[in-house]
Amino acid sequence: TQAESVLDSGEITAPESGIIDVVYPSITNVPLGKDTAILSLSSDETLDMVITVDEMDVVKLEAGQYATVTVNALAGQTFSGSIKKIAFVGRATGGVTMYDVTIQMDNAPEMRVGMSGSASIAVE
Repeated sequence: TQAESVLDSGEITAPESGIIDVVYPSITNVPLGKDTAILSLSSDETLDMVITVDEMDVVKLEAGQYATVTVNALAGQTFSGSIKKIAFVGRATGGVTMYDVTIQMDNAPEMRVGMSGSASIAVE
């Protein structure tokens, strides 16, 4: 079978190019299913930043809105991007529901996957 040949070769091929940003801890003596994640792959062409927005503000956002981003490791620099995706399902945190908002960065070659920062999005 195809799965056996992958195991024999020790090679896994991703459906697109990218950078491995997370390798999940190995689970010994547990069979992996077809939907078991073993790693996370980030695009090597675009960089996204995921921020959390509370329920009172998320309703004011829409895809395509402009965002200004700052990153802690790159003090004094600002970057631009736009909202790519707004999560439909939120998470309750401390009595407030928070939603993930994905910002696609325009051009930020200095930024790296996993850097922490914040975003400012102008709303009317």
